[in-house]
Amino acid sequence: MIMEARPNAKSVKRLLARAKRQTGVTNVSASSCGKRFLLVGRYVKTMTFQKPDELLKYNDQAITYIGVRFQARRAGISIWTEGVSFGKHALERFVERSEVDFHAPILPHIDAEAKQIFQSWENEEVIPEHDGQHYRAMMPGTWSGWVQDFPIECEWGRFVSVLPRLPMFCVRTFLSDEEMRPTVWMRAYGAQNCQLL
Repeated sequence: MIMEARPNAKSVKRLLARAKRQTGVTNVSASSCGKRFLLVGRYVKTMTFQKPDELLKYNDQAITYIGVRFQARRAGISIWTEGVSFGKHALERFVERSEVDFHAPILPHIDAEAKQIFQSWENEEVIPEHDGQHYRAMMPGTWSGWVQDFPIECEWGRFVSVLPRLPMFCVRTFLSDEEMRPTVWMRAYGAQNCQLL
């Protein structure tokens, strides 16, 4: 769908309108400069995960978001893409440890959290650690996980069929403020160069 667009404002406007009507699209937004755009689609599927430096693989059903950023240039359309996945364990910990209403639908919260992670990813607001990385959540806390490359799946085709592999932030768990390491907490709330001697 994106590759059908032409590098002019009218074509991009038509593309965004079409994207909003697609099943599973949770977000269509523009950057502050108005020249870069983000499309986010949601899927639920069983995926095979493998943590960095570990041989063990495991399958888990996850809510998966595919984010595609694109920008119209004179020479054509430039595309960047990432994914974010939330497994059952991460969702359970989010409900348990956050201030989300237990009786309210959780999906709108996860849609918003995925968008937050995509924005933080673009702005390089990652909090690295030796065994993974964190992104600050919209609720008080952080999402902890790792980045894994996945082959492109056929059901993701409307977004990323032209790309060979997809980097995905695999959310392992949700950490409330009380459960973060001190250095993670300080970096999540503004002390980006914090280190313990």
